[in-house]
Amino acid sequence: MREKYEICLRLSSEEADRLKCDAKRCGLSKTAYLRRLIEGAPIRARPSQEIRDLRTEVHRIGNNIVRPDRALCKAEKWYCPAR
Repeated sequence: MREKYEICLRLSSEEADRLKCDAKRCGLSKTAYLRRLIEGAPIRARPSQEIRDLRTEVHRIGNNIVRPDRALCKAEKWYCPAR
C-alpha cells in the first residue's frame, strides 16, 4: 500500500480558479488532476456533448450495419469468415 502524504498548497485566487476549471474540464477532481500532472500522465479534456452525441450516432449506425451480416451468417445463406 502506498504511504500517504498530505500537502498544504497555497495558491492565488486566479491559480485556484484555473486549477478548478482545468480539473472540471477534464472530469477529474482537483486531487486526481494534480496527481496526473505530477505523474506526467496524459490529461485530456472531456469530450463536449456534441461529440458524445456524434459518437453515439456512429455507434448506432455501426450496429445497424453489422446486424444484417450476423443474420445472414446464422441462416448460412452467406459465406462467413471465421471470427
